[in-house]
Amino acid sequence: MVAPGFVCLGTPVTDFTVDNDLYNANSDSDRDGDGIACEKH
Repeated sequence: MVAPGFVCLGTPVTDFTVDNDLYNANSDSDRDGDGIACEKH
C-alpha cells in the first residue's frame, strides 16, 4: 500500500529476507522503529 500523494521512484525491492532472529540481532539498526533493520536511507 502506498500513501496518497506518495511517489515511488526506482525499482521496488523484491529480494528482502524476513528472519526474526536476524532482526533481533540487528534491532539497534532499526533507527525509525518500523521493523526493518539495516535499511538504506
